[in-house]
Amino acid sequence: MLGLKAASSADLFNQVGYVLFIAVIFLASYRHFLLDSEDPYKCRSLLTSGSWLDPPVTHSNTSLTSRAPFKKWQPEGCLLHSYKPKEIDQCIEKRNVIFAGDSTVRQVFWATARKLNASEAAGYEASAEKHADIGIQINGMWLQFIWDPYLNSTNTREWVRLYKWQQANKIPGPAGKNLTKAIEAEFWMDIEKGGNEIALILLGGGPWFARWFEIGDSLLEYQEAISVLSKNMKEFDVRDASADGIGDQVFFMPGQVPVYNELDPAKKATVLEGEIEVMNTYLARHGKNVLWSFAEMTKGEEAAINTTENAFHVVEAIADRRADVLLNLRCNARLDRTDGFPFDRTCCSPYPAVSWIQLVATFFGGLAVLSGIYMAHKNRNLDVKPQDVIFGALSIAALTLFYCYLADRTQIFSKIAKQYTNPDFFFLSFLALAAGLLTIRESKAPSPRRLPGAGAPVAPVTPPDQPFLSRDQTEEWKGWMQFAILVYHWTGASTVLPIYQVIRILVASYLFQTGYGHSVFFLSKGDYSFKRVFAIMVRLNLLSCALPYTMGTNYLFYYFAPLVSFWYMVIWLTMRVYSTYNTSTQFVVMKIAVACFITSYVMPTSGFYNVVFSVLKTVARIDWDVTEWTFRVGLDRYIVYVGMLCGLIRQRANTSTSPPSLTGSPSSIDSLAKPLSVIAALCTIPLTASLFSTRTTKPASNALHPILSPLPIIAFILLRNSHRRLRNSYSAAFAWLGRCSLETFTLQFHIWLAADTKGLLSLNLLPGNPVVGKWIDFVILTPLFFWASWRVAAATGQVTAWVCVTPKSSSSTTAMASASTTSTSTATVSAEDRPSDPEKDEGASATALLTPPSIFEEVDLSHRRQPRSTALLSSVCNILSACKNAAGKLWPRELKFRALIMLAGLWVLNWVWAFCLIFSRLRGVSVVRDVSADA
Repeated sequence: MLGLKAASSADLFNQVGYVLFIAVIFLASYRHFLLDSEDPYKCRSLLTSGSWLDPPVTHSNTSLTSRAPFKKWQPEGCLLHSYKPKEIDQCIEKRNVIFAGDSTVRQVFWATARKLNASEAAGYEASAEKHADIGIQINGMWLQFIWDPYLNSTNTREWVRLYKWQQANKIPGPAGKNLTKAIEAEFWMDIEKGGNEIALILLGGGPWFARWFEIGDSLLEYQEAISVLSKNMKEFDVRDASADGIGDQVFFMPGQVPVYNELDPAKKATVLEGEIEVMNTYLARHGKNVLWSFAEMTKGEEAAINTTENAFHVVEAIADRRADVLLNLRCNARLDRTDGFPFDRTCCSPYPAVSWIQLVATFFGGLAVLSGIYMAHKNRNLDVKPQDVIFGALSIAALTLFYCYLADRTQIFSKIAKQYTNPDFFFLSFLALAAGLLTIRESKAPSPRRLPGAGAPVAPVTPPDQPFLSRDQTEEWKGWMQFAILVYHWTGASTVLPIYQVIRILVASYLFQTGYGHSVFFLSKGDYSFKRVFAIMVRLNLLSCALPYTMGTNYLFYYFAPLVSFWYMVIWLTMRVYSTYNTSTQFVVMKIAVACFITSYVMPTSGFYNVVFSVLKTVARIDWDVTEWTFRVGLDRYIVYVGMLCGLIRQRANTSTSPPSLTGSPSSIDSLAKPLSVIAALCTIPLTASLFSTRTTKPASNALHPILSPLPIIAFILLRNSHRRLRNSYSAAFAWLGRCSLETFTLQFHIWLAADTKGLLSLNLLPGNPVVGKWIDFVILTPLFFWASWRVAAATGQVTAWVCVTPKSSSSTTAMASASTTSTSTATVSAEDRPSDPEKDEGASATALLTPPSIFEEVDLSHRRQPRSTALLSSVCNILSACKNAAGKLWPRELKFRALIMLAGLWVLNWVWAFCLIFSRLRGVSVVRDVSADA
């Protein structure tokens, strides 16, 4: 009954996953293609709508806010990017950005200047006259402000006419010769060289009409000014998917509605309440390209207005966001096409066009899905063969990659910004903790273990006791750490230094398990074969190598798989060199010390990484960031070796005939050492926390991290194994997640988070309320994310088995049929953790890396009903079967040849992608930067 229930729960979860997948794709497509059909790239959303994720929070009976508000503006369904000087220069390209209007427009002018260079802008602002034209040059770019509160000056109208001519002729520059000599002398540096080309014009007014014209006349004068300017403007097409996005544009800024009761007496006498709103109503009917999102930023937010000045001016943070909206409208599409990932500029950008490599991959992905149908067809008819399992695995992989692309490289799914709050973080942490506590179970009793040189197995301890760092325990450890990392990423907690410090220790814990597990295996088994290395590397890197070609990213972007792969090769090489002397503890410690010195000091300082990365770029078109890689490796440069030393101690203890103190009858020394170690561990954790608390910045914390991170990790291990009850219990939910932690860590980048981790994926089911809407998205998308990770974990295990196992016997193919996954991205558990079946230890064969696909237990498919297939499906299945058999004959039996074929394939893909990039740029259509992956 227990087995049937487990099987049914896995089947149910799988079926729910498929239903969720279809439902989510349908909901996202329905919104994009029907509800948002007039705004497919979220340009109108950026132009007209939005809400604050961080409005001011006032305490009772006081006007003080608990934090700095107005930093996160959320347009409906897309991410607002905060532009940096280099990005602005790259987009504007020395062209003119013109601001014309009153002091509210001037605020946006100075906000844009601050984005280019805050200190220079402050100097210009301090010396600028109040009611005068301003022309400044920062970082080689000209910004012009025309003081024109009535929007009727010659300068303003000539700029707009020049823009109209520029758009009509599609070439910059020569139209400036038609301007008056006065304007030429005042503004143009070099007309012949195109110094008059326009990138942006922002026009705005209203308050001065209300202030200085009689009632009735103010609206008439405003209408005339808007009408004259609108004649030379045109509405941009929000459906424009060109590489330059909406192109150079003129925008209207609505009149700033003041806080009427805060106006000084003189203005109260002339500015009537509602007068500005009437002007804005006219602008809505007759104006073009009106930035209504500017008005939304202050709507209902009195704190948004700086009442200490004149009750019209907004606070600086809102002026900054207005500048960002303006730049996002003009620059997002252009920079997305040239800069590539991370694609965190999702408003008013159609994303880069699909490359032909991705189209070819889509074709083969479709074949893989048909292969999955073929496998399902045979399974229903009880005709499945072990080698046919690869069809199902490839179909799952293809569907998941397609989902990643659809979610994070199209506008079909919405994206929203992260906003950290303490309630969100602690609520999700509580949910994860509750899931873990509610699924606590007793570990299965270990079977007898045969000691070296012993003639008979040692009887299990009564009552049964788990060994130190058992498989259940390490999988649970990986699982709850993965929950913590997911909560950290989803809530945007990286801005909170103490949480950041804890997460860095958790990442170090993963690497500790890598050093510990692999060291125990190598010292126990002595298997340094190519077969094992190849199997481990394929399993770790399948997903991280497929995603760059799918998403236009970079292999190092999914940093955990490259990091673990690097450290695995370091461990293998350390243990492999003079491995015949590994029986000497002193010799192994010396090798570990030498390896630590080389990777921690020699390689970073000798330029080794620079040389390697330069060769890879030249030979294989692999363009990786050596600075980022050096940082990642250096941040945890000692913890792997600490894990190796612990693994050495563990392995030596296991080869001893004396029972370990944690699992056997303690001696008098052990009975004293055990409570002392527990006390030391209990003291170590708060001591480490206090030391980290002395660091107030991330760089300072990172400098301390490599030295202190081993302390809380060792303390946790001692506490976790300090009592029999603790050793023999584990959380099934945490352990389940631990078995697919590599996949959850990698896939979260695109199908749970969004914009390459910069935002959150959203279905936008509750427009206008992103705070509540994100929780609706969480409830729907989180189970789908876990399901996809679970299925991909099984699929990558099956593909690894197919790639790495030479079919020498029926047992090999049978192993492949049941192969799924365990998260070998972290600890590789030794034979002593599974003493009941040493033949199935991870190193015994490549297939032993993998365990059955399940939620908590193995799935039993025998109880399913087997419907009859149609003739058409049978024909498709037969064709695919013939293709599979033909490909199987070409697939070499030697693993080394398989590895060479895979590396050659990646090399060809990188070069083809590079040529695609050059060809696309020659056609004038930019694509994203080089994509590279390496096995």
